[in-house]
Amino acid sequence: MKPPIFVFTDDFLVFDTLQHAESYLEPYDVKEDDELYDSEGRKLKEKIVSEKVCIARYFVLPIKAPRVRIFAVEDEPKHEERLRNLIIDFLSRVGDKSDLKDCTTEELVQKSLKFKN
Repeated sequence: MKPPIFVFTDDFLVFDTLQHAESYLEPYDVKEDDELYDSEGRKLKEKIVSEKVCIARYFVLPIKAPRVRIFAVEDEPKHEERLRNLIIDFLSRVGDKSDLKDCTTEELVQKSLKFKN
């Protein structure tokens, strides 16, 4: 996976690292129709896993808690055009007046970073 990580839900989310995306997303955020991609258009998938975490206040209490993890669905990126279209659609809606269709995928990714979470 090559960051940034893009999450398209009812909103546009962009994260500069995989770890940031995983820590930001909550299990209740995960929906079947979410679209996730890395910066090259590699399709990603959210999965809810149960992991041991420690809660500490007065003593350490290990518990299992649901967490969101993101995995690559494909080894080679096959969805660059879909990623481009989603970014162009978002940037157009927030008022970017430049000719986005002429931008490279890398340029679109760079433009989208100003909206990172």
